[in-house]
Amino acid sequence: MNPAVVICECFARDGLQHETASISTQAKIGIIDTVAEAGFSRIEATSYSHPAQVSAFADASEVLRGIRRRPNVYFKATCPNRKAVERALADFTTGHGAEELSLLVSATEAHTERNP
Repeated sequence: MNPAVVICECFARDGLQHETASISTQAKIGIIDTVAEAGFSRIEATSYSHPAQVSAFADASEVLRGIRRRPNVYFKATCPNRKAVERALADFTTGHGAEELSLLVSATEAHTERNP
């Protein structure tokens, strides 16, 4: 067995999550495309968080629709709840969704209630 390490780049999701300045959809697509060109094979591109709670991801579908697809590069999206998973699956079904999903499991009921 050959051991391998796969690094998932998450700037486009985690790095933008708490930014107060708005970043355009086109800028996000450009960053993600540059990261893919740099050689990352796993990229966490966005989150399907509710736009009212995390406005940075209101354009999740548009970002995933706009990124250039490459062989052996897989895009991931975070889904904090059932509605987010439904949105992610709808995008995937139309051909522009993420190939991988990160599902959140809350440790407390309070956290679950903050992520409806």
